[in-house]
Amino acid sequence: ALSVRRVALRRAVRVTGRCAPRPADGRVLCMVERQVGSRWVVVQRKRINVRRGGYATSIRLKRTGLHRVTIFSPGATRRLRLRVVTRE
Repeated sequence: ALSVRRVALRRAVRVTGRCAPRPADGRVLCMVERQVGSRWVVVQRKRINVRRGGYATSIRLKRTGLHRVTIFSPGATRRLRLRVVTRE
């Protein structure tokens, strides 16, 4: 889950969730993309440790517009949308 759906530029957004079963390497992939026209451009990619069945990280976005946060874990993919605005 995202801490907010709409955020001001350069403010941190918390990404949290649960993951069962735990991945073999103990991590999930978090990928952040920004919409450019009708395409999605990868902005950031990071691996997050899974502890006690849950994961948590924060991301800070440097461009305005619609962003998509995708969490890849074994057997499931979770996509969340987020809008970044100049002022909140």
